Amino acid sequence: ASDIPPNKRARTVQPDKNEPINALNGNEEGKSDESILDPISNEVFGRADEFAVAYRESKPYPHGMIHGFCKEGFLEGILEELKQNSKVKFKETDLFRMYQSVDLGNLQEGSDLADNMPNLMKLKAAIYSPEYRAFVEKLTGLER
Repeated sequence: ASDIPPNKRARTVQPDKNEPINALNGNEEGKSDESILDPISNEVFGRADEFAVAYRESKPYPHGMIHGFCKEGFLEGILEELKQNSKVKFKETDLFRMYQSVDLGNLQEGSDLADNMPNLMKLKAAIYSPEYRAFVEKLTGLER
């Protein structure tokens, strides 16, 4: 029996509390090599300390925004993939109305839908990666 809930992934990379935040992406200059983190703009990692301060000082509760998160043009590619391949369902409750697409967490590598949306799968791999999760934990101060 595992202590990890079925909807969570086991951590394979533990962040070093003494390591500079921008070193989590694989090199000391804050620039990402061709890697799982490739969809994310190099500037994100280079400005990590700035984002961490903004997160801690935000009001009325800790939160953050990262403008220019993905490399230029990358999200436009995802939008086109979604328009061409995704089906949505209209959902309505007493609080909101929305169109819901496939849950990113349930989109499986190798499925027909995933094969038709390679950019979306690259983004999923990046934000679900242990390296990116460790980066977010360091930004928020919520390390395990």
